[in-house]
Amino acid sequence: MKLEKGDLVGCYLLNSSLDGELLIQHGIVLSTNPTLEDVLVIDNDGHIRWWSAKRWRIIKKVKKTS
Repeated sequence: MKLEKGDLVGCYLLNSSLDGELLIQHGIVLSTNPTLEDVLVIDNDGHIRWWSAKRWRIIKKVKKTS
């Protein structure tokens, strides 16, 4: 699924010593750059930064309005 402005996203830690995944950061997508496959995210610490889209996974998709 493609990341879009307004999506709630999470960044997870995967480790063989963990039983499953650990959510380490969450945020909201503010903008996307399809050419670079980057997303601008405001995270749970209030920082706004461009990241590779591969770092983030959708927690909740933004609702489409018509």
